[in-house]
Amino acid sequence: MQDITKCNQKAVREEVIQEAFVHLWNRLAGAYEEIFLPLLSILKAAPEDGEREQEQWKNRIQEIQWQCQMLQKVLSEGSMDAAIFIEKRNALKQELETARRNLRKSQDKGIFEEEIAQTEYLMAVFRLRPKVMETFQEEAFTLIVEQVMVYENHLEFQLKNGLILAEVYGKER
Repeated sequence: MQDITKCNQKAVREEVIQEAFVHLWNRLAGAYEEIFLPLLSILKAAPEDGEREQEQWKNRIQEIQWQCQMLQKVLSEGSMDAAIFIEKRNALKQELETARRNLRKSQDKGIFEEEIAQTEYLMAVFRLRPKVMETFQEEAFTLIVEQVMVYENHLEFQLKNGLILAEVYGKER
């Protein structure tokens, strides 16, 4: 939220967030493999042809650019009518824009690499840390939590890999 005055949510005490984090940690530490391994499988199953596809689009872009240069050369030599040149140039420009758009889409597919790396990182944190947390540990909190969202009766912890987990606080717990 950009303007805190527009927020109608009451403040949550730091101890409440810390207690909810300890509860979240203890639930996760005992079952992190059951949660993160299937997630990793899904993320890794995403199309892996991204690099090859990107290379194909880059080659196609270079080819179109070369065709544009050759077309310009033919025009400058006087071997082509200006109207035909404009028609062919416009078709090549449109094809070039399409190829660039497809390259950007292909590059966006690699987004999951960050989530995969962060999920593997979280698994390492849980593997190397105690399974039970008695009291709040700020270091553990900063290692796994990206941000905390506060709602009327629950908190949502967004982990470093983007996964959001909810914890109820107050009388409901």
